[in-house]
Amino acid sequence: MLAVNKNKFRIVQISPVEYIHSQCFDEVVLLLKYAFESLGIDCDLSKNIFDENKINIVVGSNLLKYSDSLKNFIYIPFQLEQISKNSPWFNENFIKIMQNAYEVWDYSIENVNTLQKFSVKAKYLPLGYNERLERIKHLKINDKNIDILFYGSVNERRKKVLDELNNFNVKILFGVYGAERDAYIAKSKILINIHYYETKIFESVRISYLLNNRCFIISEESIENPYKDIDLVVAPYEKIVEFCRFYLSRADLIEKKRNENYEQFKTKYYMSNFLNQLLADIKI
Repeated sequence: MLAVNKNKFRIVQISPVEYIHSQCFDEVVLLLKYAFESLGIDCDLSKNIFDENKINIVVGSNLLKYSDSLKNFIYIPFQLEQISKNSPWFNENFIKIMQNAYEVWDYSIENVNTLQKFSVKAKYLPLGYNERLERIKHLKINDKNIDILFYGSVNERRKKVLDELNNFNVKILFGVYGAERDAYIAKSKILINIHYYETKIFESVRISYLLNNRCFIISEESIENPYKDIDLVVAPYEKIVEFCRFYLSRADLIEKKRNENYEQFKTKYYMSNFLNQLLADIKI
């Protein structure tokens, strides 16, 4: 067994050169770091560099190429992608990385069930609230000039809904992250969530950050809902446009729901509590 201090952690964000989309996990990296710190546990951040003397929490493990060098480290992938048979990265390399890990954390129960079928020691870690991740300064509802904001990659499934919303002021972002993306969120009335795959796994990475920042969300219904104690606005795929139309006519409800959802998230889904439960089981 390696000489690892179980009270010291490093969050390793896999960030290939010139691949900007690894930034989509920036907020999760910070959320995890803040959760460790609130528990009084030493934790640092790194891009691509592992530490032999720490437990390495790997974010973006689907971008990692397995090599024998990984055997020199204790690592725990925090798996944040939707696992689908159509995912190009879900291959022997990815499965080997998962199987050779100390354990794997995943944001989705459905993903956990899939990974366990491949003899992966997968555990569920939902994404929760942390006060230090509140960063968006919203405009007043009447000053918001974007009716509906969607950010993420667009396939035919998503495009169909977005095209049907062309009577509204819709903004679509792709490859925009951090403060620039947050500035668009601050002036948007509705943040819309449409599943990429027919598997309909809940996009917790996106939605947890929006809940953390008092955003009003309309989400397509999912096969699972990790936030059952939050009264989210959820619509069947074929009724997303109808729901958007209704709420855009009721600014009062938008304000009411975004504040209610924020308070529910803050009260019942504190990230440090979830993390603490998993850390209690680590035996090194």
